[in-house]
Amino acid sequence: GSGGELHFLSGVAAGADIVACETAAGLGIPLHFILPYPEEQFLAEMKRETPRWHDRAERLLASARPGSPLHHAGRTARVGAFSRHSPDCHAEVNLRMLEVADFLLTVSTGAPSESIAGTQHLARQADAHELPCANVDPAGGTWEQAFTSSRLQRFARPDSPGLSIFRELAHHVTCDPAPGKSRFDVTATCLSDAAGHSSKAFRRGTGIAISSHALAGFIAAGAASVYHFMKSGSDHSAAYALFAALAALELLLVGYAFFLEWRNHHSNIQHTWLNCRFAREIMRGIRETSPFLHPLFPHVGSHQQDWHRFATTCALEADRELPPCQPNHPSDRFPGVE
Repeated sequence: GSGGELHFLSGVAAGADIVACETAAGLGIPLHFILPYPEEQFLAEMKRETPRWHDRAERLLASARPGSPLHHAGRTARVGAFSRHSPDCHAEVNLRMLEVADFLLTVSTGAPSESIAGTQHLARQADAHELPCANVDPAGGTWEQAFTSSRLQRFARPDSPGLSIFRELAHHVTCDPAPGKSRFDVTATCLSDAAGHSSKAFRRGTGIAISSHALAGFIAAGAASVYHFMKSGSDHSAAYALFAALAALELLLVGYAFFLEWRNHHSNIQHTWLNCRFAREIMRGIRETSPFLHPLFPHVGSHQQDWHRFATTCALEADRELPPCQPNHPSDRFPGVE
């Protein structure tokens, strides 16, 4: 309902993971695979333990590998765990998915499992994070929703908290597309222009307000001095008239200064300036690091949810439009792990 684009993030385990990925691929949904350990090791283990699923998993992973004849634009694969020991690495992969997912779909019969990497444990973690999720029972063919409508609306509605920054920035992305420029670069240019305009307006208004206050202060000091010397004369009417005129001028200057400050605050010029500049700097960092980092895991985890979503959206757009990274690149591993 928010006009966004659906992306599918999944493991490539034998069984439901592979079937779900193949189904999503058939629907034209962009795929992102997350593995517990490097691809070669993962496929070798699958060939040894579940050989009948090996070829299907290999084709899926090849479609996300730049340089492969099967490479499909928009698909990515990465290792999502520090540990290389089961079940810890699988549990870490689950956590990585929860970090970025808006909706969790599980396939389980509901049988209890004590494994920290099990589906039931993942569902409990999703519930703790108030993440909308649903489960498909392969035995009974039932669909169970484990969320309330209000919880789903937090992610699906256009006015949800996670989309607030898009609503604020959308008013400023009004540039006409330039020939040969990507949508990513056009958006970045629009945000730079909006940040520049709002910055100049805010600084100009603040500068004039400060100058008005300063001039009013000088007039007040001058009026007091003039009145002190003029009142010593026999005719006080001229002193009173000049004093009243200077007081009125001072009042006008102070009133104008307050009006400028009120207009700056009421029009959210500073807020617009900071948001557009911050968004532009996020896009600048993403553009420079897009060949190296995975698009679904931009390094903005310490910021608010809407900024994390904005960075993820920009990273996915950059991954689609900019040249892909090469095989065995650091993006195939967890960020920061060499």
